[in-house]
Amino acid sequence: RALVISGFLSKGASARVSLMRRNRRQREWAVVGERFTLRALLEPFSSIGPYDLLSLEATAPAVFTDVWLGPEDRPLIRPSHGFYFAERDDDNNLFRWMAAEASATAYLPAASRGRLTVQGWIPVKYYQMPLTLSLEWNGRPLAPFPVNTPNFRVEREVTRSGESPWGDLTIRSSQSFVPDDLQKNGDRRPLAARIYRLALD
Repeated sequence: RALVISGFLSKGASARVSLMRRNRRQREWAVVGERFTLRALLEPFSSIGPYDLLSLEATAPAVFTDVWLGPEDRPLIRPSHGFYFAERDDDNNLFRWMAAEASATAYLPAASRGRLTVQGWIPVKYYQMPLTLSLEWNGRPLAPFPVNTPNFRVEREVTRSGESPWGDLTIRSSQSFVPDDLQKNGDRRPLAARIYRLALD
């Protein structure tokens, strides 16, 4: 199984994070710095049924913002830094706000190529149009995407770098806003876009 865990330390600058299975330690990581993304390929679990008990432990207070465990033969991409907690809109659709710069952890197995999809929405009344999204895949720029309408969809071909199946995506927005500056609602987060779909196929 491919495992990705993202989060941040709410107190302290370092900790040890452990993945536990039925109170037995399966994997342990040393975390240094406020924000962290952990990734691993786990050996298959022998189980007596369709469900199993996994838990996370940390030696210092930590907030886990995303935890994903999936088959090792399927591509995946998960939000890490610069993405906020998942929310629902007025139509009950799930999304995450991203800041002006956000990153995601990708996993591309044996296949060397994949199709990246980023689908979202922007509050056009707060921006000078067009807004431009710049994307980097493993540090290499992809073609930028100008956003001219509230709803947008970006698709880009990506390739695996070297032997490692792991990779990173960075998304930068040319503009952002702080809700409290405009609405006086107490929300001081710097926001750029709602991301409804982040996929790697």
